[in-house]
Amino acid sequence: MYFHRNGVIIFMMFISMKYVKEGMVIGKSLYDDDLKLIIKDGIKLRKNQIDKIISLGYMGIYIADEQSDELDIQDIVREDLRNTAFKTVKEIFINKNSENDNLDYLPDISKVNDVISEIIEELLSKDVLLIDMMNLKTYDGYTFYHSVNVAIISLVIGIELGIEGERLKKLGIGALFHDIGKMFVEVNILNKKAKLTTEEFEEIKNHSRYGYEYIKGKLKLDEDIFECILQHHERYDGTGYPDKLNTEKINIFARIIIICDVYDALVSNRTYREGILPSEAIEYIMANSGIMFDPKIVKAFIKKVVPFPIGTIVKLSNGLVGIVARNYEQYGMRPSVKVIRDINNNKIDYYYINLKDDMNYSNVTIIKILPF
Repeated sequence: MYFHRNGVIIFMMFISMKYVKEGMVIGKSLYDDDLKLIIKDGIKLRKNQIDKIISLGYMGIYIADEQSDELDIQDIVREDLRNTAFKTVKEIFINKNSENDNLDYLPDISKVNDVISEIIEELLSKDVLLIDMMNLKTYDGYTFYHSVNVAIISLVIGIELGIEGERLKKLGIGALFHDIGKMFVEVNILNKKAKLTTEEFEEIKNHSRYGYEYIKGKLKLDEDIFECILQHHERYDGTGYPDKLNTEKINIFARIIIICDVYDALVSNRTYREGILPSEAIEYIMANSGIMFDPKIVKAFIKKVVPFPIGTIVKLSNGLVGIVARNYEQYGMRPSVKVIRDINNNKIDYYYINLKDDMNYSNVTIIKILPF
């Protein structure tokens, strides 16, 4: 993603909120949990705006900088469609959690069908399908953003695994609904910063069964969708919950959602901890292949979710510093990098190196992600 100002192309890099300073130019517009614009792209940040962004729980933002070329950071699903999905999920939660605790509320499955169908259509239109961007989301809207992100990533993995048509739509709906049982868990438990008591943790674990019983009692849907909700915390080795299912006994859709759920949770800021880097989350997924996760699905996941999203500032093993400029399917550890600093950390006239194809850099690796 990029934009023009006075005829100059602006590219973006992602930096942690810890390192955002006054005068930096925001590269991607930010919204609150009601999808109201907070700060528009192209604006120079003031201290009160930075404080506002931090208070909303953003883990980082895209900062714009003037250069003579572009880094094309693209949402895998366009912003307006992602926002529609967000509002659809939020509407379901808000209606149930109204002052009257409206248990008779019936989720509008036609809206859910429409938004999942449109997301699938957009994903299938892509020439290259990679999860290649840091998500910008807030603490308060975590459950809603998380549900949408898990649905999108699950659909990408489903496409890679050859799931098509109505089955793919079922996967998307199941993923969008996977955490609906959290409606029945007290907010003070969900957002507790201190360590949960044994009783509180057991209540959290009940959310998958709560959601399964609620949706199954409300909607006539395929059993696969119900099992996504019930089984998304089961583990490949049988140590999950609620029924300690293992391997192929876990619904294939649930096995996909399990990985996407854990990944998005790991990279997200929460009230009780900061999110970790995509590269670290992917390492965690890989380390638990065959333990928590189905190895076949892990293989598809690491093919489609990159460890170093475009715009990430990285240090190379030869001492150079650059910005990830392009990623390649199946070669997530070997992106193209726009080199911007020398081994002494001095700014230089940039140039590109392709870690995947350039034999001159075959021994060069990314060793560190830098804050700025």
